[in-house]
Amino acid sequence: MFIQPLRSPPLDTNVYVTYCNAPLKIVSNTRCLGVIIDDKLSWSSHLDHITSKVGRKVGALRRARQQLTTAARRQFLISVIQPDLEYGVVAFTTSLPAAERYRLLSLFRRGVRATAGAHPQADIEPILDDLKLTDLTMRWIFQLGLFVFECCKQPVANCLHDMFQLCTSTYSTRGKSNGSLVISRYNTQSGNFERN
Repeated sequence: MFIQPLRSPPLDTNVYVTYCNAPLKIVSNTRCLGVIIDDKLSWSSHLDHITSKVGRKVGALRRARQQLTTAARRQFLISVIQPDLEYGVVAFTTSLPAAERYRLLSLFRRGVRATAGAHPQADIEPILDDLKLTDLTMRWIFQLGLFVFECCKQPVANCLHDMFQLCTSTYSTRGKSNGSLVISRYNTQSGNFERN
């Protein structure tokens, strides 16, 4: 696959590339570690794949809402739907057009509404609070910040440390001891992280 600018003319199909004396096939997209990369780096093939996959899972969740408890539906959202929406976010989210980002966010919101058994047009913020979930945008920002932290270590480390040491909650685990978990939530009105 040759990566080229988005609005450039197609490449000459007579290009001949070999590896170990075997010709390589020219493809318009390829899958690498679960992320579909196309020759224009537009991510449209990957987003179509995610939209299809997550849409089926949200539909299954909505159809099964009568048979599952709210806690089971919440667990399904967190462990099955959310990872599909978050995987590879560092690679493609910052370059997505707003319309494509909205596609993913609307799928997440549909999943949250299905989890709560709410009306398809219900306001999402109270539902997120009731289910104790963080909005997908904030999770993307956290993952990007974590990526920057891992890449740079020092300059961002103190900033992230201060932002996420806001509150500590204790949760019982399967073992006999309790574990502490730092929890914070981003307030979109004040632009700060605060306690839950």
